Amino acid sequence: MTWRFRLAFERKEKMSSYMRPWQRYLVVVVLAMCLLAPHVPSAYSQWLYQIHVRVVDQYSVDYDGVTVEVRRGELIDSGVTEEGAWSSKHLEGDGRLYDIVVFNGQEKTRTVWLGKSDVYLEFSLERRSPAPTLLVSKVTMTPELVMVGTSFSAELTIQNVGELKSVMGVLGFNITYPFSIVGSGSVIDIGGLEVGNNRTLRSTFSVDSSARTGSYSIPYVLMYSDPNHYTFTSFGKFGVVIHGVPQIQIQDIAVDPTQLNPATDGILTIQLINAGTESALDVTVKILNGQQILANSITYVGLIDRASTKTVIFGIHVSPEADEGIRFLTIEITFRDPAGNLYSLSKNYEVPVYQIEPFIPTDYYFFIAAAVAAVIGVYVTFRRLGIEIW
Repeated sequence: MTWRFRLAFERKEKMSSYMRPWQRYLVVVVLAMCLLAPHVPSAYSQWLYQIHVRVVDQYSVDYDGVTVEVRRGELIDSGVTEEGAWSSKHLEGDGRLYDIVVFNGQEKTRTVWLGKSDVYLEFSLERRSPAPTLLVSKVTMTPELVMVGTSFSAELTIQNVGELKSVMGVLGFNITYPFSIVGSGSVIDIGGLEVGNNRTLRSTFSVDSSARTGSYSIPYVLMYSDPNHYTFTSFGKFGVVIHGVPQIQIQDIAVDPTQLNPATDGILTIQLINAGTESALDVTVKILNGQQILANSITYVGLIDRASTKTVIFGIHVSPEADEGIRFLTIEITFRDPAGNLYSLSKNYEVPVYQIEPFIPTDYYFFIAAAVAAVIGVYVTFRRLGIEIW
């Protein structure tokens, strides 16, 4: 043993003698973590991404009803294309390889590398030829203007634009709020359709009375088969615009103070409510015939949403020269809906103006005069009799 080795050995022995048991345990744990660190999966392996698949036919038209599978030795996820597209569930990335299989009688497979972002793939498959192809060629709604809380009918014309007749076809609706089907189920039988023929199906829908106005869509699915028992599925939707009508009403009118006299100040309060099915825009309140009473005669309110209220206040200043009597005020309200249609309403309201009552009511003047006359009469009588009473 050389003197250098012996010196190092003696230092090691000396250090070991000074270390406590828990310090030795900590050193062992740190060394173990350093040795195992290269084998611990990185945080990136826990990141999840999706594989998005689009399938088109030989005419670059979205191909619905195509089965898509994601495999990694075994089946991980699968589904069917809708509007030509399908997306997988979230998968682990960080360089993993996945096999994407699409088939509709014919099959195509592609291996993809899933790194640190979603992957987008496009496949092209030939449709079986000849094959039936059903589509909705026309949608007619009655009435054309669909209102909140009403019903409407939709006629869908189904046409076979393929090269083979279809058999056992059905039309199904995916109904969600604010719509519901009236008087029939959500699936209607189409039957068989020869090439070039069409068939019109009718269904009635109702709109919820609490529905918001705006644009909606009703999804549908066409499911049919050909004489060789191949099945086909196609998806679509048609739009519905729900309209409403604003209806502004005067809920309450109040005058404070309740009795107006010349030179009186106060307020006139008008409470408005929108009892309609659409928002009212640019609401304006104007009061006519308010001369000598109102401090202002027009107020811009703006938006009043459906089922909402707004309070409008007008200042009152009765002119000192105002005559006693009833003032007939005309309250005019104008507003419009989001489509720009104008609406208006008016209401008459009576406001009485009273003269200021004197300090002593006029009804008592007679009694005061009679009392004064009696006192004077007594005084004169006593004076004639020579009696001094004061």
